[in-house]
Amino acid sequence: MIINTLNSISMTLILQIFSCLVLCGFFLFIVKKSAVNIYDPLFYFFVVFLIPAIFGLFVSGIFGGTFTYFLICALIFVYVFLILLFRPVRNINLEDNLPKDFQFILLFFFLMITISNFYINVYLSGNIPLFSTQGVENRFLATQNSRMLYWMNLAINSIPLVLFAISSYRRVRLFAFFSFIVAFIISLMMASKGAILSFVIMEILVLFVAKARNDVKRFRYHKKIFYLIIILTMLVIPIYLVKIGVGHGSDGVIRTIIVKLLIRFFYAFDQLIPASQLDLLNNQYMPDSQIGLNLIQYQFLSYYKSISGVSVEYNSIGEFIIYKLYGQTYSSPHAYPNSNLILECLLTSGIILGSIFFIIEVSTFLFMRKLVLSKSINTFSIIFVVAIVFTPYGIFLSGYEWINKFIFLTVYIFISWAIYYLLANVSQKIKS
Repeated sequence: MIINTLNSISMTLILQIFSCLVLCGFFLFIVKKSAVNIYDPLFYFFVVFLIPAIFGLFVSGIFGGTFTYFLICALIFVYVFLILLFRPVRNINLEDNLPKDFQFILLFFFLMITISNFYINVYLSGNIPLFSTQGVENRFLATQNSRMLYWMNLAINSIPLVLFAISSYRRVRLFAFFSFIVAFIISLMMASKGAILSFVIMEILVLFVAKARNDVKRFRYHKKIFYLIIILTMLVIPIYLVKIGVGHGSDGVIRTIIVKLLIRFFYAFDQLIPASQLDLLNNQYMPDSQIGLNLIQYQFLSYYKSISGVSVEYNSIGEFIIYKLYGQTYSSPHAYPNSNLILECLLTSGIILGSIFFIIEVSTFLFMRKLVLSKSINTFSIIFVVAIVFTPYGIFLSGYEWINKFIFLTVYIFISWAIYYLLANVSQKIKS
């Protein structure tokens, strides 16, 4: 009888896990139908990062689903449906209408900010994470001298990748590649875990644009390079992770690295599983904030604190979740895990208003993506190409972080445009 019971439990567990896989497969099918092509960041990022996280969330409910768990799952269903609803159905237009000189100014300005950030935040601090024992942990210490410069650098770090992919000018692409190499070296010295994937991401973006433009020659050339880069990256990843101190101090370094990677991929965007297990949203129907901030205050928290001078109890959703888990917060330069837009909306506005705000923000984001894809790329739309088309899950993963990056990116683009306009006028006057 005990054996039969165990067999029954095992079979039930297998069926439940299989159901989770089927749901993830269904999501994958919907997103593939919604993507421009299989190299669209909307699709490849979903396959590599979102599907494992969603699967991890679904499986976590097998061992005891709470009200919060089912609410979060429902909003993920809504999110995937909205991706399908706002898919681009007309001809995609990613033609480059950016002035050549403007693209050069963007890259020059990018190099100025990137090198300045490294010099002020890293070199002057005397802490180069790559050359320290636990570089992956120490990288947060190299962001303190100028937080504004750090955020600006964070907001524009994909500019060389974007221009290398979209520019129709060979010299711009060469300069973009040079700028990318400079940023890549700095990312390595900062012990960034994502730096090792930079070349893979660059090639995917090139393939995405080339396929969308039907540029067969460029597509075939970079497809060959893409496969070679994937092989080299897979070989280098373990060496790099050991070098930057992932798993440092543990008995089995490689085993620790594998466990940490599995947690990173399958732990449901950092905070959704803990929030589900703690059942933080049970009976939270009233528009009351659990963190003492409404959604606008939270998503513009840096500016809200600077303008109002108000001291807040929790600086992030991640800090709030950690407090609920361990009964205390930790004051350090280390970044708290991504909060995820679902928790940002629900924990600041309650279930009903929070769900409405989530749908509004996601719908606006996806509508802008659809609109931008139907137009050629110009000096205005480049902001949305960088922040939305090439970062299609930015607002979903962290609304607070995405909004901050978008503001800094907009400032960067407008300053670049002002420099371009000023130089164009001066040049015209000299000629006349």
